[in-house]
Amino acid sequence: MSTLSELYNAIEVLKKRGISTETLEKEIEDAEYKIIQDEILPLINKDIAPLFADVRHELVLMVDYKPDTGTTLHLVRDNYDDVLKSAQEILPDPQSSHTSSNSPSKHKAHSFESELKVIFPDGCEINENKAVDTFEKTIRRIGVGRVRKVVEDNDLRFCKVLVISNTLDSKYGKSQRNLGDGWLLMTLSNNSMKAEFLKKVSQVLELNLEIVLNKTDKVKLKNNVKGNIKPKKEKVSKIAKSKRYKRDRFKFSMVGIMPGEYVTFIPTGGRFKVDSDDSVELDGVTYKLSQAVRTFLPQEQQNTSGAYQGSIYFSYNGETLEKLREKTEKKQE
Repeated sequence: MSTLSELYNAIEVLKKRGISTETLEKEIEDAEYKIIQDEILPLINKDIAPLFADVRHELVLMVDYKPDTGTTLHLVRDNYDDVLKSAQEILPDPQSSHTSSNSPSKHKAHSFESELKVIFPDGCEINENKAVDTFEKTIRRIGVGRVRKVVEDNDLRFCKVLVISNTLDSKYGKSQRNLGDGWLLMTLSNNSMKAEFLKKVSQVLELNLEIVLNKTDKVKLKNNVKGNIKPKKEKVSKIAKSKRYKRDRFKFSMVGIMPGEYVTFIPTGGRFKVDSDDSVELDGVTYKLSQAVRTFLPQEQQNTSGAYQGSIYFSYNGETLEKLREKTEKKQE
């Protein structure tokens, strides 16, 4: 709280010098709200809750604070529903649990350019230079409270974190943007994920938004893998050619790999956890194999079609999934 006091003192100095403090005051108000939510309310609840252990009737305890007169408490026993209608219950979202990765490489995804555009029925078009700015501006125009309701009702998350949350995530907090009033926007996602989220919000709220996502969505990956891996031409085995029209999609069960085991993404050396018979998981997000390739393949290795045979790009115990499948199929002939 001493930080807030220092900021308020700074505002008084600026005002005396005739400098506008409107923007600064709004930021301090948001910070104050966040401190009340994350620090003060939990302490109040911890101290008060045991005192009501034997109370068997519903009631509302109101804290009335005025900077000039201090704090007073009010007890409401009747018509408390009417009181609660105008009150906001502030419950911090629980911290998301993140699994630590044993990947030898670290990478972070960035879009090269904005390929996300949102058009509202009234003709308003949001198309910022960066897709993440388009994402945030769209949510603000719809209304943070309305979008948060959709997020909460449908448990919409990026990297296990609620897209709009009132809790700063311990791992991905740097990717959360302040929306004001204690709300934070999770932005760690590719453009396709942002577009799908907005489509879901539009559907639930019946907004009829037109969401345009350029199909050449590119992702740049920074990694620590030594050497320059040249793009591989996707070769189709003789067995695959002979069964071109009846060969099933790759399943991990075909080569004896079970959910919970790890496979390696060859271009970056990253380790993905097998989530189901045909999908992998990284940082709480599930991908089909081809989808994972499109999302995490370094830009210089991407092809123009955007179509990839996922089993070529992943390996298990030093062999590609495609090679393991070929061996299995040969045994079955």
